[in-house]
Amino acid sequence: MGTEEPSVPVIVERIANLQSDVSEIKQNMATRTDQAHVDLRIEGLVGALASERAERIAAVEAEKQERIAADEKEANERKAVAARLQTVEDRMEARKYNTGIAIILAAVGAVFSLAATLVATGVVGG
Repeated sequence: MGTEEPSVPVIVERIANLQSDVSEIKQNMATRTDQAHVDLRIEGLVGALASERAERIAAVEAEKQERIAADEKEANERKAVAARLQTVEDRMEARKYNTGIAIILAAVGAVFSLAATLVATGVVGG
């Protein structure tokens, strides 16, 4: 018996080791495939997040510009209203003075008219 055949327990152990190695290889291969798939999904999510972030920043900037434009429009409207109010105030002031001047002129005219009447009737100045 120069060459001995391996015993059955040794063969069973070798088969078990081989099956274990094959299972480990399959597991690692599946894990690498899964990892590649996960990496692709992560890249997609990172891209989506970057895109969403850029959209949100753009939306905030657009809203900021709209608010600035609205504030400027409101300020211009307030200036226009203030100018109209100032014009009305100036006109009212002018009417007040014009009315005062008219009353004074009417009073002076009445005094001169009374004086003229008195002089013409001979009551005064003789």
